[in-house]
Amino acid sequence: MRPTPDLPIAEIHVPAGSFDYHGDSATTEYVDLHAWLANEPEQAYLYTVSGDSMNRAGLLDGDRLVVDRSLPAVSGSIVVAWVSGEGMTVKRLKVRGGRAALEPDSDNPHHQAYALGEDDEVTILGVVSGIARRLR
Repeated sequence: MRPTPDLPIAEIHVPAGSFDYHGDSATTEYVDLHAWLANEPEQAYLYTVSGDSMNRAGLLDGDRLVVDRSLPAVSGSIVVAWVSGEGMTVKRLKVRGGRAALEPDSDNPHHQAYALGEDDEVTILGVVSGIARRLR
């Protein structure tokens, strides 16, 4: 794996709803983004979102997803999955009454849940553990 320089953490909490200022600008700590975004950085990959089926979950078209293969995929997790015959998708995994589905989290009514049947070959490629988004 290619080394990544640590980023400094400013000791400032930036209010999003007011102009209050608390803290000083001293930098006393550095963060390794690999370790911060992924449980097991050597088991994590970045995938790029395409489409709007997960916009209510905050995943927007063009975002980079940190997908961690070491995390367990449990009901409610956002996962990247490969469904044989369909392809790759990012959806919320839901398990109800022993039945699993991959569900969109979108304002777009055209996106439907995909109920997983016994004949479906599904591979969970990992659990989404973070998002990277450039604002410029």
